[in-house]
Amino acid sequence: MKILTLLSLAFFTMHTSFSQKDYSKYPAYKGGDLGLTYSKIQSVFKIWSPPAEAAELLFYKEGVGGEAIKKVKLVKGEKGIWSTKLAGNYKGKFYTFRVKTNGQWSNEVADPYTKATGVNGKRAMVVNLAETNPAGWKADKSPAFSATNNKTDAIIYELHIRDASIAENSGIKNKGKFLGLTEEGTKSNEGLATGIDHLKELGVTHIHLLPFFDYNSVDESSDDNKEYNWGYDPLNYNVPEGSYSTNPYDGNTRIKELKEMIKAFHKNGMRVVMDVVYNHVADANSSSFNQLVPGYYFRHKKDGSFSDATACGNETASEMPMMRKFMLESLLYWVKEYHIDGFRFDLMGVHDIKTMNRIAAALHKVKPDILLYGEGWTAGDSPLPDSLRALKKNAAKLDRIAVFSDDVRDGIKGSVFDINDRGFASGKAGMEESVKSQGIPFLHAGTEFLRSKNGVENSYNAGDSINKIDWSLKSENLVFNKYVQQLIAIRRAHPAFRMVTNEQILKNILFDQTAAAGTIMYTINGAAMNDNWKKIMVAFNGTNRVQTFASPAGNWRTAVNTSNDEITSTGRLKLDKFSAVILYQE
Repeated sequence: MKILTLLSLAFFTMHTSFSQKDYSKYPAYKGGDLGLTYSKIQSVFKIWSPPAEAAELLFYKEGVGGEAIKKVKLVKGEKGIWSTKLAGNYKGKFYTFRVKTNGQWSNEVADPYTKATGVNGKRAMVVNLAETNPAGWKADKSPAFSATNNKTDAIIYELHIRDASIAENSGIKNKGKFLGLTEEGTKSNEGLATGIDHLKELGVTHIHLLPFFDYNSVDESSDDNKEYNWGYDPLNYNVPEGSYSTNPYDGNTRIKELKEMIKAFHKNGMRVVMDVVYNHVADANSSSFNQLVPGYYFRHKKDGSFSDATACGNETASEMPMMRKFMLESLLYWVKEYHIDGFRFDLMGVHDIKTMNRIAAALHKVKPDILLYGEGWTAGDSPLPDSLRALKKNAAKLDRIAVFSDDVRDGIKGSVFDINDRGFASGKAGMEESVKSQGIPFLHAGTEFLRSKNGVENSYNAGDSINKIDWSLKSENLVFNKYVQQLIAIRRAHPAFRMVTNEQILKNILFDQTAAAGTIMYTINGAAMNDNWKKIMVAFNGTNRVQTFASPAGNWRTAVNTSNDEITSTGRLKLDKFSAVILYQE
């Protein structure tokens, strides 16, 4: 036991002592060919590892198990590059890398840049990407989400791929899979649209999908598929998650089926936003980053241990040239190869502003109407100064990248950290100011028909019984579902609700400062936005009693009224408790 303990301590020291090095002395590589460059007549394999004394490429017949069928020594080149060029067609072969540093060989790891893997992402796979394209893929195009494609025209719907179809009453054949969201004509037991037809019916423009890159926490080889996770534990950044495919053992299958899903969304008028998690890895020590270049890709505390602004055991160092390069190339790959329409950056406040702006500039060159947004905060302290990071308070320094407004979220519903807290919509006093100005709406899947998770506050690994979308709720709460559908239709039809600049909002929205506590009323100058509703009035009663408003003069038509009280033309407007109204003049 003592020997094992000493060995464990030695292993830990070996993998943390490198943090004392000056990584800025490592040469950065500017080429765009790291990883595998494949053709039918030859394949080039290339990794970056400046501290390595030797490097090796190992080939396997299968994605797991068995002995290496071939070992190739890599040749050291300039800028920390190790590579080899092999004649012949290596398609379908599985491979790993390992390097020797300080006289010791690292663990074998998948290529950090790999585009395909075997089951559970342990070994990379040589793949001909052209053969993974579904029929019609070259003609696939991102649909327009409005006449102008302004970013503020977006209506985002956040969805977990497995949740969408796994329930027995989903009417979907490929439950829990990419292909489940390609099936059209699916119905619930009550005969109502489910899956992609439901989303099309709802009218949202962007489907924000929780992580579907290859993540660590679900065993892809498990037949019963009882494991569950949201997927915020990255393993292979450029590979689709195998548990969402019909065959996780074949790297081609997961790629083709993900493309099928994206094509189906585009065909049905919806864009796809990819939830990305570059701020940490599932396990820093065993990651391909750290095995090939110990310490470099991560931030460290003064004592040499991994910094942890993510509360996940490590945080990546986006300011390091090769981590910045990796993020940028990875994101461009997803846009070009998979036709991704936008990215949501998990814990974006961990990343430095310079990196995020370089990413935004590069992505907008490829797709000018791409949608970029993220969480403008961290889960802990970081050694990188606040002034350099993409935090909410630094939003003005970001180039065409939006940040979540947790202030509005908590203002409407109550604190996310206190299940008993209330917000404006549930009667908490003094929240009016926190929920006033416009923005891009963001819906959680199932809220349109009052989905519940049985009081589980953080259901990231709670399983299907808690997380599955129960499609019977749609029929039970059809009136509410139709109401949300109506609000979405109004927003899409009227530019007055989706202004583009702060100046437009400040100039054309006027709040009634005399409105009673717990209520909000404002008018919008629709004419200034070329809206056919020339003037719009919106009122909310966030209290548990009837409230009376002083209605502006003129004849008003009703677009939305959730109140039981009638609206009169006497200059007074009555609203029932917890209700809303939208009036307009043409």
